[in-house]
Amino acid sequence: MSTTTMQTQRMSLAGQALQTARPTASARVSRSAVVARAAEDASSRRAILGGVMAAVVAVSAPREALAEGLEIIDGRKLREKGFDIIYEARDLDLPQATRDGINQFRGSLEDTKQRFTQASQRINGDLGDLVQKKYWTKAREELRGQVGNIRFDVNTIAQSFDKEKRKIAFESRDKFNSAVDKLDFAIRKKIPEEADAAYAEAKSALQDLTGILG
Repeated sequence: MSTTTMQTQRMSLAGQALQTARPTASARVSRSAVVARAAEDASSRRAILGGVMAAVVAVSAPREALAEGLEIIDGRKLREKGFDIIYEARDLDLPQATRDGINQFRGSLEDTKQRFTQASQRINGDLGDLVQKKYWTKAREELRGQVGNIRFDVNTIAQSFDKEKRKIAFESRDKFNSAVDKLDFAIRKKIPEEADAAYAEAKSALQDLTGILG
């Protein structure tokens, strides 16, 4: 073998060795992934260590400080006032009257009288202002909302009367309902003169009804 041929082979082998020693792209990506994974692991360890330290601080805190952060609320009085009615309204296993809250008011005559009084005050006050200002839509909503309660409450309260007084209460109720129908019609037609007259009639009938119901 000539000297020139041997030198050429050595140069070729050296080139292969140098080419093999050069890092490939996959090797660089692999090392980057290892570095990133190590960083994530370190971050996770710091997070876990922080949680452990917080738990240790909470456990070692004075009992007095923990006790001051607690607030005990007695909800028994709220439940007596009907706080659970919203949940009963969603319970399909209960009777419809219970879900609508009707039975709850029938069981408490005092609550029924209180709601009747509140509805009467709103008709005597808020409704009159709305009719006078010709806020027809709001007046109609206010009238129908309060009258719905009054008609129901009148029946509940009248059931506690004797037969003769109950008859008088129902007659007064019918008179009030007739005046309310006139007022509702005048509001829907947006006739100020008729609405004012019907409101005065309904207000007078409600005053008579209130006197009978006590």
